[in-house]
Parts: sequence; C-alpha cells; structure tokens
Amino acid sequence: MRVAQIKQRLIDLASYGEKAFTPSPDARDLALSAEQWAEQAVPRARRAASRCRQAYCSAALAHDRAAWLYERLEAEGFGAPDENRLHAAHHREMAAADRQAAQDMEEAD
Repeated sequence: MRVAQIKQRLIDLASYGEKAFTPSPDARDLALSAEQWAEQAVPRARRAASRCRQAYCSAALAHDRAAWLYERLEAEGFGAPDENRLHAAHHREMAAADRQAAQDMEEAD
C-alpha cells in the first residue's frame, strides 16, 4: 500500500517536473533512487519486525531463566522466600508479556 502511494507521488512529481522544466540526468537518477528506496522499504520493515519479534522471544527466555533461578533459590533456602516468590512471579509475568508482544507482532504481519 505505502509503496504504491510513494510511487504515485513520484509519478505526480515527475509529471509536474516535466511541465516545469526538462529534468537533468541527476534529477532522473535521484527519482530512480527514490523509487528503488521506496520498493526496498517494505522488505526492510519486515526484516526489522522479524528482529523485534526475535528480541521479544529472547527476552521471554531470559525472564523464564530468571524466574527459574528465583524458584531454585527459594527451594534451596537462600534469601527471603516471599521475595523470591515475588521476583519469580514478576519474571513469569514479564515472560508472558514478551511472548504476547511477539505473537501480536506476528499476527500483525
């Protein structure tokens, strides 16, 4: 969608430019470069979204690991049990939120 709008705008600008003056080779190169950039914008956005989803998945795994460590501390009697449970619950919630964010991004794509 957005690429089509950009292409149409470039076509409109080019037709206006042809009426106003004969574009120089540099102007044509610039228009071609802008069109190529517009066509590449969608794949670049998809790659960025993929990296973001991967980051959310990695964050979820890190929170799972932290929750497991706090549960292990509690099981082995280190630290205050209430605090360990609280920290473990917090990390489980954060892991779930990160997984949900990754899933939402995947569904939006």
